[in-house]
Amino acid sequence: MEDQGNFNLEFGDVELLFLATSDDEDLALVAESVIEPSRDIQELLRRTNADVNADIPPPETPARPSATVGPTRFHRCDENELIDIFDGRQSTATKKNTQWAVKLLQDWCLEVAGEPVGLETVDPPTLGRLLAQFYCEARPAKPQPGNPSGHLYHRNTLINIRAGINRKLADLNRNIDVVRDKEFKYANGMLDGLLKKRASQGLAQYTQHHEPLEDEDQEKISTYLLGAHSSPVVLRQAVWYSLSLQFVSRGLEFHHQLRRDSFVFQSDGTGEYVTISCDTKQKNYQGGLRSSEAPSGQRMYATGGQNCPVALLKLLI
Repeated sequence: MEDQGNFNLEFGDVELLFLATSDDEDLALVAESVIEPSRDIQELLRRTNADVNADIPPPETPARPSATVGPTRFHRCDENELIDIFDGRQSTATKKNTQWAVKLLQDWCLEVAGEPVGLETVDPPTLGRLLAQFYCEARPAKPQPGNPSGHLYHRNTLINIRAGINRKLADLNRNIDVVRDKEFKYANGMLDGLLKKRASQGLAQYTQHHEPLEDEDQEKISTYLLGAHSSPVVLRQAVWYSLSLQFVSRGLEFHHQLRRDSFVFQSDGTGEYVTISCDTKQKNYQGGLRSSEAPSGQRMYATGGQNCPVALLKLLI
């Protein structure tokens, strides 16, 4: 038996390794079939690609601007409208909170270093070192009620301060995230250790919530709202109270977004009820990219009697 050799042949970017015999005619036949694909294969590929492309709709051809005046498909935003939309991504309360957090940081810098930090130009490593010390030294101007030490910020307040500084950097178009960037790992670790140390020392303050209304207070409110049919002021207060109990989660933005056509009156086997026809922006449901969807399907049923919320809502509308 004659020896067989190994030959490396390239077809495009793929290297094919095969065994070649000593027969020159067989070698030529194999090499030709590997280096140059047959016409049948080329035809098959062409037909396959044509079948695939046939299922893809052609791109929508943009319409050329027309000199004639008429209805257009797309809305045109001027510069002021774009600025207003971008500025509206944060509520007024959030903007005030951002200003307060930045002012607190700048006041600390003035006291410690004698000058404020330039958030427009400061580099991340420098800002990270400043924040690590700032978190530990930040103190309220007045004693905090309910705090065992009286002169320390609540855990949520410190986290809120960090978030405010982060929002300010975003407003300045700085590509910096003081929560997630690696340059601030030390500062965040310092904040985490500070909160744990205060908890172990008994200096952590519990989160305080509003006490629920007592039954006696609710009875007083119901008695007062009986005058809704004789006073337009009490009528507005009664509807406000009913809508707040049924539809509002947190915050006061809900009522300002309502219009007469925001309410849908329907009935089922239980009786007549009211729903809200559109999503509303609330404290826990801001409606942005990262916001969760507000709960839907909430209903306010008619109860009958003088304080029936559905009847009072119809009377106000």
